[in-house]
Amino acid sequence: MTLSPTRLAHVGQLTSGGMTNRLDRLEAAGLVERRPDPDDRRAVHVSLTPAGVDVVDAAFVRNLAEQERLLSALSGAERRQAAEILERLLVSLGDTPVDDQSTTGGT
Repeated sequence: MTLSPTRLAHVGQLTSGGMTNRLDRLEAAGLVERRPDPDDRRAVHVSLTPAGVDVVDAAFVRNLAEQERLLSALSGAERRQAAEILERLLVSLGDTPVDDQSTTGGT
């Protein structure tokens, strides 16, 4: 998957200059690569390199382990209750419910 620097800046809530600095550092570290857009000479797309994918995968595993550690004090029933409450809160803020398959092509 590739994204434009503009989209990345928007998602990361960064200025375009801030995103450029981050991309420069990530590119220098071999974690991302910029490629010209074949349809627009002014645009570039950013994608993870294999090394970047490895870093993201490792961070994801660490994050899941930390979530498990934080939730370890709760029973299964308490976890389900917390998940239901948090889902209701997110839906009230505009998120789509997890079981709503209408926009994801689910059956």
